[in-house]
This record gives sequence, C-alpha cells and structure tokens, in this order.
Amino acid sequence: MPLHIEEIQYLKNTCAHLDDAYTSLKSTFDTSQKENVILQEENKKLKICIELLQYEKEELERSQKLNSSNSSKPPSSDGFKKQKRTKSLKEPTTEKPGRKKGCKTTTLRQVSNPDKITNLKKDHYCTCCNLNLDEIPLSKKYTKRQKFDFPEPKIEVTEFRLFKKKCPGCKTTILPPCEINGRVEYGKKISSLSGYLSGEQLIPLKRISLYFKSLYNSSLCGATVNTINKKLSKLCKNQIEKIKEYLEKSKIKHLDETGFRMEGESAWLHSMSNKEATLYTPSKKRGDVPIEARGIVVHDNYCSYNKIKEAVHATCNVHHLRELQALKEIEKESWSKYMFNLLKIGNKRKTQSKEIPISKKYIAKYISLYNKIIKKGLEFHINLKPLPSKFPKRKKRRRGHNLLERLKKNKEKVLLFLKKEEVPFSNNQAERDIRMMKLKQKISGGFRKEEGAKIFCNIKSLISTLSKQKMNTLENLEKLLNGKLDLKLTPI
Repeated sequence: MPLHIEEIQYLKNTCAHLDDAYTSLKSTFDTSQKENVILQEENKKLKICIELLQYEKEELERSQKLNSSNSSKPPSSDGFKKQKRTKSLKEPTTEKPGRKKGCKTTTLRQVSNPDKITNLKKDHYCTCCNLNLDEIPLSKKYTKRQKFDFPEPKIEVTEFRLFKKKCPGCKTTILPPCEINGRVEYGKKISSLSGYLSGEQLIPLKRISLYFKSLYNSSLCGATVNTINKKLSKLCKNQIEKIKEYLEKSKIKHLDETGFRMEGESAWLHSMSNKEATLYTPSKKRGDVPIEARGIVVHDNYCSYNKIKEAVHATCNVHHLRELQALKEIEKESWSKYMFNLLKIGNKRKTQSKEIPISKKYIAKYISLYNKIIKKGLEFHINLKPLPSKFPKRKKRRRGHNLLERLKKNKEKVLLFLKKEEVPFSNNQAERDIRMMKLKQKISGGFRKEEGAKIFCNIKSLISTLSKQKMNTLENLEKLLNGKLDLKLTPI
C-alpha cells in the first residue's frame, strides 16, 4: 500500500532526528573515552605517587630507628632518648676488670728527697688524759707525711744586657748575639705551653689568654697566641714532611675524612695515620685523597679512595656490621643475621690468632660460607616486588640489595683481614685520630681562613705523632722552638 506524503515526510524527519541523536551520542562517547584514558593515566600516576609516598614514609620511619649502634651516626646524635645499651658490636673478653698482672702502678708514693721539710714539734697532748707533753723531750723516731702540690705560678723575667763595642778600623758598632730579637719577647716555655693548649687541649685562643691571665697574671692576648701558633707551624714543616714520607712508605696506613667549616663554607679534613704517626690535611674537596700512598690502605670504602692505584685496599668491617645490624632490626632480612655472625666469627678468630696465622683451609671454608650467604641474599631481593621510582627506566634497589652488591664486588677488600696478619678488622685507628677534629669543632667552632686550618693541622699532626712515639709533648715543642727536635721515624 503506498505511503502518503505526510508519512514519508514524518519518517524522513524521524531519521534526521535519529542521525542527530546518534552523532550526539557518538561525540559524547568519544569525549567519555578520552576522559577515561586521561583518568586512567592520572590513576597510574596517583598509584605511583602513593607508592612513592608510602616508600618515603617507610624511609622516614626507618631513619627514626637509626642510632649510633646500627648506623654511622655519632653517639652525640642519640640525644636524651638514647636507649640503655644492653648489647655491643664488640666481643666480650675473658679478662677480668681491674689492674692486669705486670701492669705498673701509678699510685702517689712518698719520695726520699722532698723539696721542703717542716718539723711539727709543738702542741703535744696525751690522747688519753689530755696531759701537756711540751716539757718531755722528743724521741728520735718520727712519722713522715708528704703533700704534693704546685708552687705558686710565676713568670720569670730575664734581662739580657748587650754591651756595645766599636771597631776602630770600620767605625761600626758591634752587638753580641742574643736569643731574642725584639725589646720584649715571650720565652720558649710560654710559647710551647701556648701551642700545647691550642693543639692538644683544643682550647680557643681567647680562653688561652684567660688561662694565662688568671694563672700567671700575664697579658698574653689571643693575637699573640695566634702568632706563636704560626711560628710553631712554620718550624714543624720539616717534621710534617718526615711524617708524610714515613706514612706513604709504611706497610699499613688508615685513611678517613670528616667535614668541618672553613671560610664560612663546608670543607674536609683528611687523615692518614697508623700506630706510630698521624698526618692531618685540610681541603675544600672531599675527594682530595693521598693518591701517592703505597702498601696497604684501610678505609671506609669511599669511592675516591679507588684513585689510589698502587696500594692494596682493605675496608672497615665495623661499618658493615652497623649496616647489617640495621637490616636485622628494621627490615628483618634473614641473610643479614648470618653475614653479621660470620663477620663477628672472623673477627674473633683474628683476635685469638695473634701469634698463629690462620690456616688456608679455614680461610677457604670461610670464603665459601661468605659466597653462599651473598647468593642467598641476592635471591631474596630478586624475588621481591620492585621499588617505586620516578624514573621507570632506572631500577631502584633496596639498602640490603646495595650492601650485598658491595660485599660481592669488594670481597677481597672485606676479607683481607683474614689473609694478612697485619691488616685489622676495622678502621678504628683513623676514627680515633679524626675524632680530635670533631672535638675541636665542638669546643672552638670552625676556621675563618684556610691558613688557620693548615696551622692547626700542622701542630696537631706533630703533637699526635709525639704522643704515639711516647715523647713528652711540652718538652719537644720547646726543642722545636730551639731547633733541636729530631723526630726519627723508620718505615715498617
């Protein structure tokens, strides 16, 4: 049946409306699809952001659990919340506390030739009946009691009178030689004491001035103390060269560095030392290490020490023990416990075999266990979920994973203490020597100029070496001022 014109027109209009609706719905669908893609991308970014924030939260919580026993943080940073120490990285010893057999005592004892004698003869009374015994003659026996004390401090002034002579031929005035150049000068004893207080006791210049004022009533000011220190530093340059040459040629030396303030900026103090000598060197760069060193160098595995090509390297295992302690306590990684115990056993074996060298069979077994623990640790970390990273192409590794890679790469450096008798387990020698700079920083602060830092380092290097050589510091500083100090160091 043919359609009417009205029906055909109605159908055409309906189709047009449907086309418009379809176009509208299609544009809405396309827009929703685009929005969905954008939201999915945003969702991915937010997920990564949440993972990063979660990781940062865990890192902050971890940093709160770190202290001086499980990280490189100094004990002073533990603050008032410092926990009671119930365990230590040090092995317990079998020795009993107190004085050891054969140790020389330093108890105050009476001397046979006192400087001053006072006879107490009067006011004798009987302790029973209170009878006055002044008329009764004294017996020849007496009881000695001695008091040790300083005499009243006093500065002694010596006047040198220079009598002139005239040469009749040249008509010139001749003066005899004298040990002082100016009209008034401080003597060698005051200069050596000033240098000792500054370099050994780390007292600031103004407080040294107050010390001389209160004790000797002297007007020695801070500027004069600084001038004395400059003179001492200049005089000990030859001795510093001897110390440097000795340490570079010695069989084993310890290296370390620490930060301090110089000229209002961050700077570094490098130390090179052993049981016989110490050398301090200030520098504006942390990587300014003694690349000319030979023999065996023990350090904390800082990357710049790899510049020392002609030396055998050994790393400090106490640093490893602290890192392993943190992994045991915080991350609860099982492999860290085994590596911690293995290193402790190696250290114990090393201390027990001071005279008898460790057998090759024992070392081979020890290395085998070391390799198995590292393999187990690496397998553990490979199976873990990867850490979130802002840069997906760069895979971020956990602290334990980084430590395992270091222990694997530096196996020879870590285990050198077992293979060679002279190599210690730790770098404590350098830590003890460099602690003096931290004390100086706490007591006196930093240095205004680089020259001041070099002056202090020269004096401190000499004083530390004198102490290690068991030489009297004050006497030898006075010898240095007189040009008579002879520091004999023979490379071992």
